[in-house]
Amino acid sequence: QREIWEKTGLTSSAGVSYNKFLAKIASDIKKPAGLTVIPPDRAQAFIKELPVEKFPGIGPKTAAKMHGLHIYTGNDLYQLSQLDLVHHFGKAGLSYYKRARGIDHNRLKVHRDRKSVGKEHTYSQPLMTDEDVLLKLRVLAEEVQSSLERVKKQGKTIVIKIRYRSFDTITRRISLPDYVHKWDDLYRYA
Repeated sequence: QREIWEKTGLTSSAGVSYNKFLAKIASDIKKPAGLTVIPPDRAQAFIKELPVEKFPGIGPKTAAKMHGLHIYTGNDLYQLSQLDLVHHFGKAGLSYYKRARGIDHNRLKVHRDRKSVGKEHTYSQPLMTDEDVLLKLRVLAEEVQSSLERVKKQGKTIVIKIRYRSFDTITRRISLPDYVHKWDDLYRYA
């Protein structure tokens, strides 16, 4: 953490446990610049107290569905059978069953091929005019071009995400017949 701070000026948090699932959750607990360790003998108690919203892969819609079924914590998940969870959540139900028991056999991948390149910014003041939006979009397109050049990649799919003050988010994508990497193409399609 100190080396990251010295080299980048950014804080980092770390989670340590016996599997990837628990380490990921642990890394979110003490932010910024925290370190959380979940040893095997404390894992089950930790999971049982965990709100379902904190489980990786459980987003707002799934959490709302779980709440409708009176599932609010890891303990509530733990009480349900594998069959019940698969019935209500399909294939993901098996994953929820295992995670409620601290089971995760997913391997940690330290190196993986980059599948996407993107840039996003949060603005201190909302963008109110088309001119403001287009100006910022151009800057983002130029930054994406630089990133694509750095990793020697091109793409066929362009995604744009807009988040409003209310945190409502709109995402749109377009898949192109040919690869693009120049900012003006990215900007035009976006």
